[in-house]
Amino acid sequence: MELIQTIETTTINNKNYGIFIFVYIFGGIALFMLVGLSLHSVIIGVGGYITVMISPLFFEKQFRKRFIKKATVVFASDCLQIKQYRFSDNEPDDVAELPFNDIKSYKAWASSKNDFSSIKFILADGTKTKYTFVEQYGGKDDIVDILHKSIGIFNKSRAEGQKIRLIPNLFATKAGKYFIAVLTLLLITTIIVQIIYKPKTIPFSLLAGAMLYLQILAQRRKDLDAIKEQ
Repeated sequence: MELIQTIETTTINNKNYGIFIFVYIFGGIALFMLVGLSLHSVIIGVGGYITVMISPLFFEKQFRKRFIKKATVVFASDCLQIKQYRFSDNEPDDVAELPFNDIKSYKAWASSKNDFSSIKFILADGTKTKYTFVEQYGGKDDIVDILHKSIGIFNKSRAEGQKIRLIPNLFATKAGKYFIAVLTLLLITTIIVQIIYKPKTIPFSLLAGAMLYLQILAQRRKDLDAIKEQ
């Protein structure tokens, strides 16, 4: 086993965290709406709604604190090891070792704008294992990039039928290509209409749409590069 790289990171129980955020948002909105109606105050209702919606953005670390664990990801030439630790005493809480020989396919996604990464493995026996990473603070590359390189090296020594298959993300598929084409057409049309009717103003929605479009293109390029490495 040849060691490739070790990354210090943090895992998050994305399912439980998602349920928590869902309950918090809808419960909080319902509470403020009821208080606003009972006191006949629009300010309380609207102000509470805004507070509930923006709080997870400004206090993200505090919100997900109970759902994260410190982790060490060890990349080797023939396997991947993920160690998760308890925050209370820094003792190992879970250790998983995934030999590449046991992996049939995998899907990986890394955000182009923050430290969020997600990896899903489908093993030869049909078992599915998923990890979500946040707050990466070690290593030159992110976890997904290193995983692509590690599996790419492994696949080079294997016959075609024995290689680990990368399941492409949405934007790297044919459907994703059509989606981006339609999005491009809509963005161009919106810009033309804006120039014709209101050439002196640029609405915030247009800027936000353009930024989202560029992020999608960056994500597609990243996903396509990962496919080429396999």
